[in-house]
Amino acid sequence: MNKLYHYTSIGTLYNMLEQSIFLDEETGTEYLNMRATHINCLNDETERKLFTDMLIDKVRAYSNNLNDRQIDRLKSLCNLNSYIISLSKHQDNLSMWRGYGGNGIGVNIEFDIHEITPYNKTLVPNQFKMEMVYGKSLFECKYGKIDIDSSLVQKVYDYCINPECVFNEAKIIGAINNLAPIFKHEAYREEGEWRFICNFYGSKPKYTYSNGTIKPYIEFPVPLSAITAITIGPCIKDNYNISCIEQFIRDKLGKEVEIRYSKIPYRG
Repeated sequence: MNKLYHYTSIGTLYNMLEQSIFLDEETGTEYLNMRATHINCLNDETERKLFTDMLIDKVRAYSNNLNDRQIDRLKSLCNLNSYIISLSKHQDNLSMWRGYGGNGIGVNIEFDIHEITPYNKTLVPNQFKMEMVYGKSLFECKYGKIDIDSSLVQKVYDYCINPECVFNEAKIIGAINNLAPIFKHEAYREEGEWRFICNFYGSKPKYTYSNGTIKPYIEFPVPLSAITAITIGPCIKDNYNISCIEQFIRDKLGKEVEIRYSKIPYRG
């Protein structure tokens, strides 16, 4: 998967390109600061719980002699501090426009993943054999059945009964933080989601207000060179409005970024 798409509203696009572009003077690279939202504030109410609830059940079933203190230690391992940037494999998708692209009055931003990954390491999760750069990794979401490797269950159990064991807490937490966020409810399968998972080790996140909720987020810098195209949503039909959006994109991103138009016949 070389290209992935971020659907958003026109208002968010404006704020991103007007306020969130910065220059790294040391390298001469321009970046766009995207917002990675805390996993507890996403749309899917089962985020992380699908995996962590099953992991807790499997560890407790592995041995029924865990005491209350050890069970509390197990549960604390599953309190994730992960932040998410959501992308889709779908370039022009009605459900994505409705759900995330301003109900058609929005855009999607095409990213060349190979332009992002030198800065944010991409890898495939395989339980404990992981390497990360800056705690950020790209994963494809999985839907439906969850299969938790028995070696993970054993290592988590060993830690719960002996937190001083050689396989340390940080490595276990790192594994859980990268596995739990990729499992989503079956109802979201049509979104074809990929996501950057940012495991935050800083002191304090930033906050934003949206739809009656205050949400924590962290900034996720993406090189501008990774943006290869922007598609204008199907409900933006006024020629004057389209020309203003085009000019804004050109002024902020340059002429090399392709501007496309949704082909979906949708009135909104």
